[in-house]
Amino acid sequence: MIKFIKIILILSLITIMISGCSEEREDPVYTSNITASYDGFDFELWSQYEDEVSMTLTGGGTFQCEWNDAFNVLFRMGKKTGSINNYREYGDIIIEYGAEHKITRGDVSYLCIYGWTENPLIEFYVIENHGRYRPPGNGELIGRIEVDGGTYDVYKDIRTEQPSIQGTQTFEQYFSVRTQRRTEGTVSLHEHFKAWEELGLDMSGTLYEFALCVEGYNGSGSADVYKHIIHK
Repeated sequence: MIKFIKIILILSLITIMISGCSEEREDPVYTSNITASYDGFDFELWSQYEDEVSMTLTGGGTFQCEWNDAFNVLFRMGKKTGSINNYREYGDIIIEYGAEHKITRGDVSYLCIYGWTENPLIEFYVIENHGRYRPPGNGELIGRIEVDGGTYDVYKDIRTEQPSIQGTQTFEQYFSVRTQRRTEGTVSLHEHFKAWEELGLDMSGTLYEFALCVEGYNGSGSADVYKHIIHK
């Protein structure tokens, strides 16, 4: 009888363990500004006026996001490198991605690789997909480059007394805007950096971050980033 009870207890314990292992992990959801790390990536949700937004982290660098009548919101997932070294010290930076990107109201939204340098303070974009508005509007066209089998127009713009990673500042923006938009592919970020330098843009600063980013401005939309791999 004692032996039989032991067998029942062991079977019950095994059942509990299997049941616990089979439970699905609940994906974290954020609806207000946050900067943190998750599953080996650094992420940030930033909404300028804390609008109606949500960011769901689905693991392995992937995420889903939505914004509704938001003035300006960025959902980004990547690496906060901390402004320690110039981009050259990181070697080849290659981002492989796939996403569904939808704009339901408004003209301005980007699917892009995004980031900052410091000393000097530069905000940079590699635009892979966008809405009817093609960035950066009235920015200065610097040249045209070929990277990863695609053609990109390179622009420089300036932002005067606008939000930045250093608070309200005046700073330059650099853009590579893909002429044939896409929502899946590979971006060799370091090749854009090198091409920008060859065109006379200042990439001497330290790399603060690089991230796969969805940005929405003065409108509504959603995105499902289902693939995100950083090769270094």
